[in-house]
Amino acid sequence: MPFEVVPGVTSAVAAPAYAGIPVTHRDATSSFTVVTGHEDPGRDDSHLDWDSLARAGTLVFLMGVGNLPRIAARLIAHGRPAETPAAAIEWGTWPRQRAATGTLADLHERIAEAGIGSPATIVIGEVVRLRERLRWFDDPARKPLLGRRVLVTRARAQASELSGALEDLGATTVELPAIRFAAPDDYAPLDRAIAGLRDYAWVIFTSANGVGRFFDRLRAAGQDARALANARLVAIGSGTARALEERGLRADIVPERFIAEAVVERLAREDLGGARVLIPRASEARDVLPRELARLGVTVDVVPVYRTVQAPPDPATLAALAAGEIDVVTFTSSSTVTNLLAMLQAEPTGGDEGGRRTDGARGRVDALGGRWWPASGRSRRRRRAIGGCGSISSRRSIPFRASSRRSSTGQRPRLTGACNRRRDNPSCATADTSGDGNG
Repeated sequence: MPFEVVPGVTSAVAAPAYAGIPVTHRDATSSFTVVTGHEDPGRDDSHLDWDSLARAGTLVFLMGVGNLPRIAARLIAHGRPAETPAAAIEWGTWPRQRAATGTLADLHERIAEAGIGSPATIVIGEVVRLRERLRWFDDPARKPLLGRRVLVTRARAQASELSGALEDLGATTVELPAIRFAAPDDYAPLDRAIAGLRDYAWVIFTSANGVGRFFDRLRAAGQDARALANARLVAIGSGTARALEERGLRADIVPERFIAEAVVERLAREDLGGARVLIPRASEARDVLPRELARLGVTVDVVPVYRTVQAPPDPATLAALAAGEIDVVTFTSSSTVTNLLAMLQAEPTGGDEGGRRTDGARGRVDALGGRWWPASGRSRRRRRAIGGCGSISSRRSIPFRASSRRSSTGQRPRLTGACNRRRDNPSCATADTSGDGNG
């Protein structure tokens, strides 16, 4: 049979390195030995030179979890000190990597306490002490979400930023877009607004997607950013503001809280004088913004630039969620909540093992925005890409499919939603989602 050899890094080196354990170090040892931990079970004797292994530098045993008590006993019997540092690394280099440390005499007990099993790499030697100083990949301060599976429900075109930020924190992300964007049912209202742009004193953009769709139609009408010369611009969210900057425009107002109510509070301090206000946004958006602006005495024109519709469900991902294989579910807008619930309720019900629809079962939001994430270290730099923003329907209890099975962390999936983020509130992280509930 034809074959080829692809060079790579052996797990005997890679797994310890990902656990912060170099197999050699000038202050500890200059050599290491890789040993099989699972000899032929049909043999009564051993091919291993235990006397030499007991005197060797670092020892790395592969496939040795089941035989660890016997391995330790033989090494100790041949002169290796029982207090020699030792470690076991399960699923080395994978997001579900875990490690346990102890001594040659008690490592098997530490493994049992941690629930570590195969595949695992066992390291024996003074280099194990370096883990306290060199630990990086599975360091909770750097990777607080390591081992967590997180469901991202944003539209596929927008999911990568949030997924990347979560993966930087150690999570394994599973994307299940609950929404997708489509053209409005009728472009006529938007076309009329574009034709009369010089009549508007204010234009309020509620999402980056809305900015993109608006300018696509503006160009189709043979116009460009100069058509907005007479208007002052409001952007809900820094992502929306960036989308304007990419088109050569700077928002006059970016409210500190990325929600519609904050826009009303901010504009109430302006001399509106019966001005006309244009809001190009999703057709399914909340009516809070136009209603409250009308109370300020302005004329508000709301024109749809896109529709938010339910994305096609992925049966395999929904089954994983129902089976308790997802630790955290993220929502970045009310529409992602509504559509995910619709997907779940449309799925056929199963027995207790497959998840069940329970009337009256409610899902609790465990984190609003970024309050669940740590407030220090490298994660602080990534906060603006995590969590949600806007007024999300998950502030109240929401219907959710109950499951009798639990995730890998022993808990049912957490739900993370939105918060009213303030720029001066570092305890609350956000994604740059829209204020119209469709980000």
